[in-house]
This record gives sequence, structure tokens and C-alpha cells, in this order.
Amino acid sequence: MIGDFKILEKQKLRINVLIGLGLTTIPILTSPDVNLGLELFKVAPFQRNFLSYQLLTIFFFTSYYYIIPNFYFNKKWVYLVLILIVGYLLVIKFPQFLISDFSVRKSNNLHLGPFRDGISKSSGFGSLNFILSRDSHLLQFIGIFFLSLYLRVNERLTEINNEKLLTEIAYLKSQINPHFLFNTLNSLFALALTKSDKTPQAILQLSDLMRYVITQNNQQFIALDKEVGYLKSFIDLQKLRLTEKTTLRTEFRGDFANQEINPLMLICIIENAFKYGSDAENNSEIEISLVLEDNILKLNVTNTIVKSTERIKNQSTSLGLKNTKKQLELFYANRYKLNVVSNMEYFKVNLEIELK
Repeated sequence: MIGDFKILEKQKLRINVLIGLGLTTIPILTSPDVNLGLELFKVAPFQRNFLSYQLLTIFFFTSYYYIIPNFYFNKKWVYLVLILIVGYLLVIKFPQFLISDFSVRKSNNLHLGPFRDGISKSSGFGSLNFILSRDSHLLQFIGIFFLSLYLRVNERLTEINNEKLLTEIAYLKSQINPHFLFNTLNSLFALALTKSDKTPQAILQLSDLMRYVITQNNQQFIALDKEVGYLKSFIDLQKLRLTEKTTLRTEFRGDFANQEINPLMLICIIENAFKYGSDAENNSEIEISLVLEDNILKLNVTNTIVKSTERIKNQSTSLGLKNTKKQLELFYANRYKLNVVSNMEYFKVNLEIELK
């Protein structure tokens, strides 16, 4: 969802360009005099029609970028109606004022077909026949206004949804910081109790990790190799508190330098493996594999459920994993696979993300 915002911006630009080109070419393609070639531009009714469509094009972009945001969204209905009336009069009257049949016919002795006589002399500006005729451009004017209104309102709804998503992301990441900090402080506390010589090193590593969390927390995407470096540093910090009772195996493979990822999304999975898969009394194993192949990032984490944590194993998918799922849905909707397997002996998470 979030990852598609830039694509939506490009699509909006393409739509605007296509509408502009369409309004420019419609009077040429629909003219009964199209067989005249370049001589068509010497026919007064066509000139007026062509100029009206260029004014309609200008009106579309003016409506999209200025009129609707400033008057429709702000509910200035009187000004909006007055602007539409003036805009329509400009589209229909300015070409008639600027281009007359007499001025063109005087300089061009062309044979004029059925579209040459312009607005029927028997049709007044306020008559029903004129309003329904192609020369009134009323239906085109109304259609263009509602098209610009639809596109602008749709964009406004998208912006509102984006703001809600960004707010939700900030909330999710705000939960990561204390969650990570509390668990790491517990590890430092355990080292301090044993008066381990590793405690100063662990504090320095924690400082670096927290600096990364703070600086990258508000980023939507960062370089994948930086995130991998953060994960490796976290694992190194956890190693300091592990005993010989815990066997740790890690694998990092792939070209991480040329990809981007949403930061702090994978850490909860790895963190839970250390939190619920090791202690100082029971034999346990933790396996962490992060592999990048053909733009597919695969994270496989398996940990033994030790007896001291067996009573809380069902909590391992609570806050951390739920937050990860929400981030995956926000940034990689329809582009990820998450499989969680849990039994009495081990807890396993398999995640695949299709990166761009």
C-alpha cells in the first residue's frame, strides 16, 4: 500500500497528460472537414471549435489544481457557481468574438461543408437547440468539470488514507522502541549480576543500536544492507548473554547493497527467538537465516521452546509479531508470505518478501 504511492503519482501524471492530449485532438478527429488536411485550420467554425477545446483543456487543469481545492473543498458554493458560469461563457463566447466567418472567408475561398456555417442563425444562445448542439460545448464543459472533480476527490481520499497509514506506522514503530529496549536492558541486567567483563561492550553496542533505531525510525525505506547490519549487531549483542546451553546458527547471504526495505520490520521476529528460545538452564537451539535471491528476501527463524518459557510461548506472536504483520500489510500488501509454526518443541517463522 505505502510502497505503491509513487506509482499512483506517476499514474496521476499520465492521466492528466492523456486528458490534455485527448481534449486537444478531439476537435480534429471529430471534424467533418478532417479530409481537408492543414486547410482545416483555415475554416472558421473549426477554428472556433478547436479554440473552445483548448479553453476546455485549460479549464480542466485550472479546475483540478485550483478551483476544486480552493472553492469546492472549502465549500464556497457561491464563488464556485460564479466561476463555473464565467468559465463556460469564456469557453463559448471568446472563440466567437475572436474568430468570425467573414474574416476567414474574406481571405480564403474554400468550399465549406456541413460544419462550416458555425452556429445556426436560427438558434439563439439560450435556445434548447443551441444548448443541445455540439457548438454549445455545454455537455463537454459539465463532463470535464465532473471528471476533474472525480479525480481530485479521489486524490484527496488517497491523501487522507496515506495520512492515516503513516500515523499507524508511527504508532507501530513507537511500540518497537520500548519493546526492544526493555528486552535488551534485561540482557544487560543479567550480565551485570554476574559481573561479566562483557558488560561495557554490551552497553556500547546497545548505544549504537538505539542510535540506529532513533535515526531510522521515521524513514519509510532504507538501504537493505544497513538493516542487515543492524540485525547482525543485535545478534552480536544477544550472543554476550548466551551460555553454552544455547546453540546459535546464523546465515546471511545475498547482495544486500542494491535493495531497500522498511526499517525495523524484521527485528521483532529475531528478537522473539532470543527471548523465548534460550535460558541458562536448558539446552536450546536458535537458527536465523536471511537470504536474498532474485529480489525475494527470505527470513527463516527457528528456536527451541525452552521449559522456562513454555508457559508464555503463546505470547511470542503477540505485540512484536502483530506489529510485523501490520507493517508487512502496509508496505508489502500482496507481495509477502508469512508462515508461523508453533508446537510444544519449537517455534518457526518463515517470511518471504518481494522487494522492488
